[in-house]
Amino acid sequence: MGKAIIEPSVDELYSQMIKLNELAVIKIVNKGTKFDLCENAIYIPLAGYSHVLTCQNDMVEHDNYAQAIINNLSFAGFVANFLNSDYGKKLRYSYKDGVINSKPNIKDLSEIPISIPSLVDQKLLLGIDTNISEKKTNLLVILNELEEMRRKVWAEPSTILDEAKKLDDLELNSNTKHSDESIEKWIERLPFPLASILRKWFATNEKDLKNRHDHLLHFFEATAEFIGVIFLSAYSNFDRFDDCKKGLKNAMKNQNLVFERATFGTWKCVVEYFGKQTRILLSENGKDQAKIDRDKETLRVLFSDIKLAKVLSHTKITDILSATNKMRNDWTGHGGVVGDEEVINRNQQLNLKLQELRTEFEDIWEKFELIQCKGSQKKKHDYHNDVDILNGSNSTFINSSKTMDDCLDVEELYIVGKNSRSALKLLPFLKLGSSPSTVKNAFYFFNKIEKNGARYISYHFENASELIISSTDIEETIKLLTE
Repeated sequence: MGKAIIEPSVDELYSQMIKLNELAVIKIVNKGTKFDLCENAIYIPLAGYSHVLTCQNDMVEHDNYAQAIINNLSFAGFVANFLNSDYGKKLRYSYKDGVINSKPNIKDLSEIPISIPSLVDQKLLLGIDTNISEKKTNLLVILNELEEMRRKVWAEPSTILDEAKKLDDLELNSNTKHSDESIEKWIERLPFPLASILRKWFATNEKDLKNRHDHLLHFFEATAEFIGVIFLSAYSNFDRFDDCKKGLKNAMKNQNLVFERATFGTWKCVVEYFGKQTRILLSENGKDQAKIDRDKETLRVLFSDIKLAKVLSHTKITDILSATNKMRNDWTGHGGVVGDEEVINRNQQLNLKLQELRTEFEDIWEKFELIQCKGSQKKKHDYHNDVDILNGSNSTFINSSKTMDDCLDVEELYIVGKNSRSALKLLPFLKLGSSPSTVKNAFYFFNKIEKNGARYISYHFENASELIISSTDIEETIKLLTE
């Protein structure tokens, strides 16, 4: 008979550990005081069970954390990951005094046991953890691609043979090369203002992690504004818009947000609020069939197509924007040196959020286009609009003709379904501006009202990164949304 496998007791596990005070110098600061910058340090939350951090930039109030400066027996990243594991959280809890919401003192923290293998093994564990995060992201890329295949074969049966070939060729091994190819194809299906930012991220050297994570933060901020503008543009035509304005005004006031200085948080708040209003209209709970039909028709009219309303109001999209907004605030709101390990971790977090957003967008940007009209001609009851299609990252836009019920304004941007006869006109928070001769077109997002006009910024064209124009239109728009 083989020997029975005996799991080590808690005491045996503890005997393989050392106390935190043997591994680190532990410090706590008074309210309003900050820790000194240290390279090999971790920050342990004194209340609750949120993550142990490795970077001061991730903290708002230093007095809510204890700093543990790790000695040469270990790495900050290893100790943080250990304390953030399920087992590590149990240890942190067991060394509290049992009082709800109580804060441990230095003596309590000193007693927490930490498992410390050799430095070689620690590096191996950290490498494996990084590899797991990368593979998780790559697998999500493959899941997105499989879901795209499924949608396509049911929507376009004529593509069955092509998709079957792609399926046969698809290797389910989460390799980076395949992941890059899949992401690149997806980028070219996005609206130009978003695709152009991601193209810049994709083209940045993989070793330039700082710039890569900056490009992704810009992408999520731009995405929040882009979706927020779609919501505002749709609901500004709602017969109950006055009620919506009151609700939005209260939500923004509670977070100290204003349109005159539009931040990532401003647009995240807009998406949160109108996403909820849209889900209320989409819900069938407690409604009779007549009410259900009326609410769906309302959304169809407001957005020109109910599919756009359904996708953009996904709660997961709001969650992704909230998470990335917090990342941006935590990472850019405070000074301090950021080590290579932390930059790698940040890129992994953002890459994963990018793939999650791709999942939530479904095939929406294959069905809808961002357009700008170049001219219009009426023929009988139809308007033949000559338009530029602003999709993909190429600034040389495809020209097309759209037969519609309305004449489109050449100074405005529109969202339109590929087979729709109506379009959603966007409020002037977004601008396609002429740029220097080095690039044909640059896209600009409204940023704030200044003394000399409205400031718009470009996330993809650094040589003309801002545009100052007359603030009359945008001030009138903000008045429409707030008064």
